[in-house]
Amino acid sequence: MMKTRALSGALAACASLSAAAAPTGFTGAFAPNQFATTVTGNLVGAQGGSAIAGSTALVITGGDAISPSPADFAPACRGATTGLAGPCQISFTTTHVANPFVFDWTYASADSSGAGNDLFGVLIDGIRTQLSDPGGAINQSGHFSAAATGSFGWYVNCTDCIEGAATARITNFQAGSVPEPGTIALLGLGVVAAAAESEDDAGIDAEEV
Repeated sequence: MMKTRALSGALAACASLSAAAAPTGFTGAFAPNQFATTVTGNLVGAQGGSAIAGSTALVITGGDAISPSPADFAPACRGATTGLAGPCQISFTTTHVANPFVFDWTYASADSSGAGNDLFGVLIDGIRTQLSDPGGAINQSGHFSAAATGSFGWYVNCTDCIEGAATARITNFQAGSVPEPGTIALLGLGVVAAAAESEDDAGIDAEEV
């Protein structure tokens, strides 16, 4: 009887984990219209970028313009320093928090100088955490998981904002309880063990009869 209860408990735990798994995509409380798109800084001669989201993917493109002084490649973002996160930025954020936030990302830079002049990352409670590697290739990708307290989102900071924009794409977005594969595997082993012990008990009971 005790083993049968153990089997039932293990099965219930697995069912609970399955039910708790967060849906994938920008839906429900995390639908695109629940996010705020914010453009900051003073970008001379162009828009500050765009953020386009559907139910399965978010695409953020940073600002870009023609340099006011092409001869010396002066930043089109007023007050900016090339290669350093400055005032010209586009962000896509939510104040609805359901940890952990998990997603895949790709990054592509059209800047002729490479990936170092356009920076992509996450905004966790308003603090920037850079994901793109400024010294890396113009095409990058990764997987990320984080927890927030008050807000969460993504940004593209164009630093000098000239010579080509960077684009980041977010997919497989989840927010909320996401069971780790190892946890599910351990529970699965528990179910198998409980089932085996239950069968053993049934055999012993039969012999006793």
